[in-house]
Amino acid sequence: MVFALHPLVKLGFEGESDFHFMAIGYENHAIYVANPAPNSTLQAGVYYTLNDGQSWQASALQGLTAQPVQMVVHPTDPAVVAMATEAGLFLSNDYANSLVRVAESGAVTAVTFHPNGQTLLLGYQQLSTYDLAVQRLTALPSPALDKDDAISYLAVNPVDPAAIAVATFSRDIHLSPDGGKSWTKIAEDGQAQ
Repeated sequence: MVFALHPLVKLGFEGESDFHFMAIGYENHAIYVANPAPNSTLQAGVYYTLNDGQSWQASALQGLTAQPVQMVVHPTDPAVVAMATEAGLFLSNDYANSLVRVAESGAVTAVTFHPNGQTLLLGYQQLSTYDLAVQRLTALPSPALDKDDAISYLAVNPVDPAAIAVATFSRDIHLSPDGGKSWTKIAEDGQAQ
């Protein structure tokens, strides 16, 4: 897999690795990858770089008790990482060397940082926010999902943080212009509405 910060700048691992998931800080450009098998530089595991792939550091993942399904990096602090798992949300303040399960979030299939970096948006079939300062989980109004569906991806518009997009495993896409108070389905089964 090839990944780049700019279409003309390759950062490495072309033809070597298929990273199952990766995350990049919005403003800090820290890059985290989950490498499933050894390549020319990395063993299997989670690694991060703070210098566009010139050097990589392994994350110890101590305290992580479930397989991650998604990972996000704080928009400004490269040491802060959150991981969505079937056992809940795990948070690290030390480059994913140690992680703690936060709140009683239940299964989490998608997570993203709010652009302000003060909260996380997370979900499975219900959306919630997690306030990092007060360490509190709060349910949000969520789009109506089929009972066998779940949230696969979340995005918050950095220019208009009230705008939230939710994609599901069934390839439905829902948009909220008002922080989750109202939702419009704009795609169903991958087809625009």
